Amino acid sequence: MSGQIRQKLPDEHNSITHKFSVGGAEGYLIFGIDDESAPKEIFIKLNKTGTAEWSLYSIIGRLMSLLLQYGCPVDDLVSIMRFSSYEPSGITTNKDIRFAKSILDYTARYMDIKWGTNGN
Repeated sequence: MSGQIRQKLPDEHNSITHKFSVGGAEGYLIFGIDDESAPKEIFIKLNKTGTAEWSLYSIIGRLMSLLLQYGCPVDDLVSIMRFSSYEPSGITTNKDIRFAKSILDYTARYMDIKWGTNGN
């Protein structure tokens, strides 16, 4: 990505908010999207989490956002996160993603369904 120009979203832009539940842990995935509906910002917000967990997901979202803004393909992010396994894991409320091995696995699978070239 050397030499790439960062494509930041304007201060006012469209977004998609997706409520999720993985193994009983609930939260929201918030995607800032550009004019072509491609994700350029990601926020992972969890309900009832401790400071360390909240901070880690905040940092992961910021890093993912930077990668997308510098032109990283969604499929590359998906391949990094998909199948990551840690708690919470389990059954989800999403009919297209019945079980997730972690919140990042769920995030990757959701992104793959929404924007990836591989489907779910």
